[in-house]
Amino acid sequence: MRIRHRALVLRQTGANHQSVAQRSGQSIVGKSQSRSVVLEMVDNTICAQADLDTAPSGKQRILAEAHMRFTRRGYADVSMQEIAAAAGLTKAAVYYHFESKEHLFSEVFLEEMSRICLAISQFLVEQTSLERHLEQIARHLLTSGSEGFGRLSEDLDRYLTPESRSALIDRVPHPFLAIRPVFERARCAVEIGPVNLD
Repeated sequence: MRIRHRALVLRQTGANHQSVAQRSGQSIVGKSQSRSVVLEMVDNTICAQADLDTAPSGKQRILAEAHMRFTRRGYADVSMQEIAAAAGLTKAAVYYHFESKEHLFSEVFLEEMSRICLAISQFLVEQTSLERHLEQIARHLLTSGSEGFGRLSEDLDRYLTPESRSALIDRVPHPFLAIRPVFERARCAVEIGPVNLD
């Protein structure tokens, strides 16, 4: 916004120079007009760039469309062409970001696990009993579209190669890492008996 204002001020300044030059008998109308056109082009470019900065990137749109389709219909029923069309991109653009359908599915699964872990960690901020924490987590999982995660988990086992599964599992944040501190506090408070958390 500040840059756009500056461009408009400069354009007005160019017009003032033209008026002064005309009064003094100089002929620089062409230069002033050129300067005004250039500054208008700069202003339009800045506005377009601002729109691009606030719009979701192509990769984000692909992930969003793939997530919706994989969780609703499953891996086998969704094509890369369909995802590309839904994201408003070419199929080649999808393959630019994701080398294969397996790769795209893996990234969708990773994002879903990260979302679940973040939600769980937010519940655990409150200092309360282990039972209360587990109730909150269970309620969240039952009411937040966890059937989508269930479908992703099924398709992970059914369609991904063992190598892809293994590589993905190494990257996935494990929900128990978020819950573990709560179990440690419960063990110290003797809410639960001695238990191996490893």
